Amino acid sequence: MTREWELYDLHADPNELNNVYGQPGYQDIQTNLTDELARLRKHFQVPDKDPDIVLANGIVVTSDGVVIPGPNGER
Repeated sequence: MTREWELYDLHADPNELNNVYGQPGYQDIQTNLTDELARLRKHFQVPDKDPDIVLANGIVVTSDGVVIPGPNGER
């Protein structure tokens, strides 16, 4: 699964209509936010990769969004 990030300039675009993530003029704030997220993940011991989810019926949903059928083939 591809992570899709969004960043909005609330002064120039208060209605959040134009995603500025990845645009050159916003690289500094984007870097600061990415660094802060990494710091918080480390502080709260959040793994870089989300764990797989095992549902009660045995179906597994991986962190990449792949669904692995349960033991009886259900999805």
